[in-house]
Amino acid sequence: SFEDENYYLLQLENLTSSGYIDLSEKYFITKEDYLNWTSKIEIQENDFVITNAGRTGAVGMIPAGVRCALGRNFTAIRPTKINPYYLRMFLQSSYMEMQVKSNLDSGAFFKSFNVKSIKEIQVLIPVQKILERASDIFAYLVKKIELELSENRELAALRDWLLPMLMNGQVGFKDTE
Repeated sequence: SFEDENYYLLQLENLTSSGYIDLSEKYFITKEDYLNWTSKIEIQENDFVITNAGRTGAVGMIPAGVRCALGRNFTAIRPTKINPYYLRMFLQSSYMEMQVKSNLDSGAFFKSFNVKSIKEIQVLIPVQKILERASDIFAYLVKKIELELSENRELAALRDWLLPMLMNGQVGFKDTE
């Protein structure tokens, strides 16, 4: 139900396997539905989403400029006392993976990672000096990767727009010799 570019739900399909948010496909909803879905939280930059079912425990960090409603099978985490770039790396660590596996709840059809289990996660925090240095490095790397992913999406869109015109002769290459 497209009403406005800003009213959409973050879906499982928007979370890549490497923990990035891909908004090339959006699930649009009405303003009324958006207000209903965001009554408890509106997802914003540096929030985290964790999947509760399907790919249980998959984590993504919301990039700059994104504000949206949280779809089904996600839990949001808003860091307030820890650097989000450090938390991102921690949430994608093998230690976190081990904690997710040990905190899964068995359901009728599949295992889930619910809010109660997420609250049991223990975040390892190094001494302040190491935390600050690690956070700086992680921030640089994450921002660089996000920029390159954005550029790749733009290049893919350009390719998808140009390729049909090249194939049917609407555009071509000029010989400069």
